Amino acid sequence: MLIGGGLSVAINILKVINRHCSNCQILIVVPECKHYSFIDNSNIDVISIPLNKLKRSKRVWLDNIYLKRIINRFNPELVFNLANLPLPTKREQILLFDNPFTTADTLNGLNLTFREKLTHYMRNMMFMWRSRHIDMFLVQTEVQQQRLIKRLRNNTPVKYLPNASANITTPVSVNIPTEADRVYYLAFTRYYSHKNLEILIDVAKLFRDNNINKTIILTIDKSQGKKAEKILLKIKKLKLEKYIFTIGRVDFNQIASLYSKVDALILPTLLESYSSTYADAMLYRKIIYTSNRDFAHEVCKDSAFYFNPLSGKDIYNTIIESDKNQELIEYKKLSGSKVAGNSVNWEESILSLFNDLRIKL
Repeated sequence: MLIGGGLSVAINILKVINRHCSNCQILIVVPECKHYSFIDNSNIDVISIPLNKLKRSKRVWLDNIYLKRIINRFNPELVFNLANLPLPTKREQILLFDNPFTTADTLNGLNLTFREKLTHYMRNMMFMWRSRHIDMFLVQTEVQQQRLIKRLRNNTPVKYLPNASANITTPVSVNIPTEADRVYYLAFTRYYSHKNLEILIDVAKLFRDNNINKTIILTIDKSQGKKAEKILLKIKKLKLEKYIFTIGRVDFNQIASLYSKVDALILPTLLESYSSTYADAMLYRKIIYTSNRDFAHEVCKDSAFYFNPLSGKDIYNTIIESDKNQELIEYKKLSGSKVAGNSVNWEESILSLFNDLRIKL
């Protein structure tokens, strides 16, 4: 069994495997980082790939030579792939698929540059070419399940694997400069074009222009690309730091502390396969403000306030109008708690999957 990619999902899946593996031998291939140090099961071997080998320019070499050699040497019965692209191998392979660009009807209107569109187009072509190597796809929403089935146009099984909120066993505190009389809205994501974070500057300007004691907290930094840096420079240029600022990258174990210090989640994303951010916000009983899109409705149901993600004015109005109905806010918090409470946890989700596959950990 080979696992690689997807930090938050990978950590939760690997924690379950690490606790339960006793009947089989597992090889895990992951990027070189501190996040997988918890693996201590004697039946599990770990290969860490140096980050300089994970560059996009080396992807063909990585998949066709480096990983192929590892697979042939280990000789697994099953390859469990979390890296979004099918591996060119004849071994039985299951792919956890969470790339919404592959199943999107169009890449227009997603805030992408020409180069980004070209990159996704090439990646999608490679995905379709390699999809013949996959014996089963796993997706995390029913919306994505239907879209992938439509995209594949073949009989490869596409199974719905419920996602869950983060399983944090060793919480770590995060420091945020907050004021008692302000309301804080967390935009919890690293920078990606389709996350549409630029629109939040328009919202922050409306907070300032109307003297509203509200602040948006970002979790981006300039190392995440020129577009991320441009947002930060624009915030500084417009002197909006009181109404929108970034705390930079947040570690997995800081999630609980982060949510304890904010009042709401705000996510103006244009495209998702699934966002565990929604599940986490519901778990911690936070108000959710997000895009009026099908993927958000499936996950959040009645627990969110929905807005037009392309309009800063509509996002602002949705927030201001919600303030007038405290009873509705409490209802949505309670609804979110029920959704989170009725969701399966990672333990149930992964063990059920392996049971269906007749794999004895």
